[in-house]
Amino acid sequence: MNVSAQDLRWQSGTTRCLRIRRLVITDDEAQGQQLAERRDTAVVATPRELMFLLAGDHRLVATVVLAGRFAFDDELAALVHAECPELGVERLGAN
Repeated sequence: MNVSAQDLRWQSGTTRCLRIRRLVITDDEAQGQQLAERRDTAVVATPRELMFLLAGDHRLVATVVLAGRFAFDDELAALVHAECPELGVERLGAN
């Protein structure tokens, strides 16, 4: 899924928000589609897309969620934390 920083900006209105709460990275297409239905969530499929979006205006994001196989990727979690320490990093499905 190709996502640009502009795609993360919701249209203004009474039912839309100007800030994405969660940016999810997952390799599970079905999970990604389900999570993308939430209006406060954007989904990417690769670490490159994730880092591209965070290199832009990451103030739109409050939390990065690692899901699918990325939930177990300690290096990716450390990289996100190092690049954007103000963001929360959560893991979906990792126990």
